Amino acid sequence: AASHLLSRLDRLTATQGSPAEVDIVDLDGYYSDEPAAALPPRDSFVGKTLSPKEELRLDYAEACFIADILSRVGQLDQSRLHKLIALKSDMALSSKIQLLSAMARLRLPRQDLDRLLAEVLKDVTVGPAEARVETADPVLSELLESPTRSTAQLLEAVLAVDSKMPVAVKLARGLVRLRTGSSYRNTQE
Repeated sequence: AASHLLSRLDRLTATQGSPAEVDIVDLDGYYSDEPAAALPPRDSFVGKTLSPKEELRLDYAEACFIADILSRVGQLDQSRLHKLIALKSDMALSSKIQLLSAMARLRLPRQDLDRLLAEVLKDVTVGPAEARVETADPVLSELLESPTRSTAQLLEAVLAVDSKMPVAVKLARGLVRLRTGSSYRNTQE
């Protein structure tokens, strides 16, 4: 399974900003035995026609998700991660958060982690007692992106970078306050 994900990651990052060259529905036979032409078009997946910029954000969200998973199981190498880091300017906030997690797991230099964390925190609401992600990219909602999920992933990334960072406690408080009653909306949150 890791080899299929590595192949997919390579294909998503090979285009460097040209989403038209990436066939997002060609899943290398990993998720479906159907040929790519038999799979529904990507627009039917997200429910609307996507602009090239939206396609790119969706591609990078998938690539960062794959990198995050592969880093968790020790199957991601730094060269692939560096390709993805070079593309971060076009990524959604949630994608940058997953990228930060993968970078921390691969123990990239602290200055690189701090630089991306500072970039991420610019788009996070940080108050005196709590912090949380309050934005969500509607294009990525089909990938279960939500402020709650992004806040949880950011908390995990911050703890991986430095568990003593003051923003970690604030993110934990923010995450608790994002609950509805005593629970979250779904198991992804």
